[in-house]
Amino acid sequence: MLGRGSFGKVMLVRKKSEGSDGPTYAMKTLRKKELLKRRQIDHTQTERKVLQDIQHPFLVSLRFAFQSEEKLYMVLDFMEGGELFDQILQRE
Repeated sequence: MLGRGSFGKVMLVRKKSEGSDGPTYAMKTLRKKELLKRRQIDHTQTERKVLQDIQHPFLVSLRFAFQSEEKLYMVLDFMEGGELFDQILQRE
């Protein structure tokens, strides 16, 4: 596990079909019940759209997205170093 938030968690994963030396990704899981309860549906849809459309060497991109009955999953590029927000706070 890479991190945990109020809606879910982020885990380090590897695509099975690529084998043990395939690329690693960060998989963000969001609990649908929490998103509904906190009225974050529009925000989450916008996040997915932006991550899917963005293509820049300094930003992570959405590689895969899928869902189960209880959760939403977003698979993103994995970059070491933690969250950008934390990096900015450390520099101040």
